[in-house]
Amino acid sequence: MPGSDDIESTISFDKTLWVGIGKKWPENVTDVPVGLAWFRDEQLLFPDFVNNSFNEIRNKSVEEFLRLEFPAVTYSITCEELTGSDEYQASRVNSLRCAAIAISADEESQILSLPEYDVDELDDIFAEDSQYIANSIASALPAPQLLDEAPGAASVDPLSTDLSQLVSLREAHQTKQAQEGVRTSVRPCLNDESQTEKQKIIRELNAIVRENRETAIGTGAVRALHWTSATPTAPAGNAANAAAVSTAAASRALTIRRTAVKAAGLPQIVEDAGVSKVNPLRTAAAGKASGYAFALHENEIVLVKVLQLHSRSGGKAGKLGYVPSHDNIAGVTNVYCQVLEHTHGRDFCIRPTEGERLLNPPALFALLLSPHILHVLHTAPHELGNHDLSITNDDSRCFSILKTMLPAVRGFVAGLTKKKRGAAAGAGGDGDDAED
Repeated sequence: MPGSDDIESTISFDKTLWVGIGKKWPENVTDVPVGLAWFRDEQLLFPDFVNNSFNEIRNKSVEEFLRLEFPAVTYSITCEELTGSDEYQASRVNSLRCAAIAISADEESQILSLPEYDVDELDDIFAEDSQYIANSIASALPAPQLLDEAPGAASVDPLSTDLSQLVSLREAHQTKQAQEGVRTSVRPCLNDESQTEKQKIIRELNAIVRENRETAIGTGAVRALHWTSATPTAPAGNAANAAAVSTAAASRALTIRRTAVKAAGLPQIVEDAGVSKVNPLRTAAAGKASGYAFALHENEIVLVKVLQLHSRSGGKAGKLGYVPSHDNIAGVTNVYCQVLEHTHGRDFCIRPTEGERLLNPPALFALLLSPHILHVLHTAPHELGNHDLSITNDDSRCFSILKTMLPAVRGFVAGLTKKKRGAAAGAGGDGDDAED
């Protein structure tokens, strides 16, 4: 006789098989009580056998037990299932095979029902992935350098660059002739008999000139002046008086400028703007550093490239005239220049960066008075590939100082450029005689 565990496992298998193939367990099928539980309750299923002892039932064989008369109850367990015949095992294997086929068919139908991505959807998915990767990389990158932030510690000054390794490498690979030889200029031999009469005359003239240069007296500047330029004629009469008056007016204007600088609390470099007899203010065409200067233009500190200088001659009928250079910043009346705006670090651009309405905006030019010129550069700027300019570290520090004192600079320029009524015209041009 099968035990309770065997019967329970068989019933559980049937229920699992129904669920596996997607069918619902029949509600009208009554589960058969398990084993000895059939005889525990007279109200359960077997009222005719309640009075019989359990010992008598246990002593009966399987055949006798099956020949007993049971009530009409629907059973899901057959005799073949209880005995475990080969036909029953084959039926179970076939049921499992059918369940596996049903599950495989269901999975395949679910796979086939999945949506297919088109090209546009794939592009959108890849774009989202690339954007996510870009955001992840951007979060790990260092913070960008601000436009007004000071440049890095690396210096490009040739004097502070260590070239010892390059020198050692050059000396290690140089030839013996380069190590012990002396570089001299090569002069053609003129003693050849095949020389023409013209070549002989030129040789004699060069010898005379060389002898005179070697025996000349005085300093090198005197000899250079003697051979390369002529002594200018000293002015006389009204011209001399006008020059003297112009120089005196420029000196008075420079004194007024120095007083205004001290009153505004500006640095000393603004007093004479770095202009002197050794370093005169000149046009940028000369290729000198004094052809570029920091100036106040539209209430902002900018870099200007000097194109022309105008100075007024002395006297009551003094007129503006072009001068190539001037050794007194207060003696200059008008400065015609090109304006360069600061972009970042030490770089300045020749075209405006704000308010552009064209793809290629025009360059900016201005006609400034001498008080607008704050200080000339110490070193000529370096021209970049796009015609923009880059200044040195020393000039960059001077530019930063002027920017930090921008309110004081505005007050200083406004005080000198304010036109005074009844002021006499002079060569100064520091606001006493503003020229349109």
